[in-house]
Amino acid sequence: MLFHILAYLKGTKSLKLVIGKYDFDTDSPLVAMVDSDFAGNSTDPKATTGYVIWAWGSVVHTESRKQGAVTKSTTEAELVAASHATAFIKYMRRMLTEDFRCDLPATPLGEDNTGCIHVSYGGGSWKRTRHIRVADSYIYQEAALAKTIQLQYVRSCDNVADMFTKSLPRATFEKLRGAIMGYE
Repeated sequence: MLFHILAYLKGTKSLKLVIGKYDFDTDSPLVAMVDSDFAGNSTDPKATTGYVIWAWGSVVHTESRKQGAVTKSTTEAELVAASHATAFIKYMRRMLTEDFRCDLPATPLGEDNTGCIHVSYGGGSWKRTRHIRVADSYIYQEAALAKTIQLQYVRSCDNVADMFTKSLPRATFEKLRGAIMGYE
């Protein structure tokens, strides 16, 4: 494992972080992407949450961690991840609006699971979603009611948060890494 890390560091020593470079097709200065890997490892039934937040085209926060509870479906795992990302986005929005007096439109949140997007806005059959914990419905409060978050579908191959939840093929990893570092 140590040799893999050293080889990676040797091969990436020329990489640099470019500030304010990533351009999104939105008026919002705050943009995020979120992903979850539902039971990606058969020895650990907990899903992995990953998300990335940009402010004015520069990455300001990334996170990758195991979810606190076992989820029963991919959609539920994505909802938990989106709720965690939304909580941090809410904090960033409060800081920018209250401390820095910024006027912010709804923050786009890229998600690659259409079921999660649909349920976040109040859709779905109660028979299929009744198992989802109320504690993780924070995304519904911000997307459907307060309208401070705007969930948008992002293809999995373009979702930068994907690299924080699972191993990826080299070409995909390098493409997503370039997006985070400001090369694309």
